[in-house]
Amino acid sequence: MASRVQEQIDAMKSIASVDGDSLGNVIAKAILLPVTTLFASLSALIAAGIDVPIKTFDAFGTGLGGLAEALLSGPADMLQAGANEAAASIQSGVWSQFGPLSFAVMVGGVLAGAYLFAKYTDIPSTGNFMAFLPFDVPVLGNDEEGD
Repeated sequence: MASRVQEQIDAMKSIASVDGDSLGNVIAKAILLPVTTLFASLSALIAAGIDVPIKTFDAFGTGLGGLAEALLSGPADMLQAGANEAAASIQSGVWSQFGPLSFAVMVGGVLAGAYLFAKYTDIPSTGNFMAFLPFDVPVLGNDEEGD
């Protein structure tokens, strides 16, 4: 944005320069410069007005992507760690008591966590979308009727 403004300023300076000695050249440039400046300013104003919703929606989309990543990467990391530990536990380790079933234990842990989250958001005095959110989100949250 700053380089585009600088280019417009340089263009105005080249228009305003009085290289020719004729009076017609000076009068034409004196009339043309304010009109050109007005249109350049209007162009910058329109560009700034259009930039506001674009930047807003871009930031909103980035935030939604970060929220989805934060909500989904935790359980995915747990499953990945469970798979790695299942592979290592066949040989030895703390979880070797479960042997090849240690991955199933990790999947059970993730499902138990999802179940506890679902039960928590089903309580009427809590939020229905995220833990520790004190209000209900109308479209995104789950219903609390207790089907």
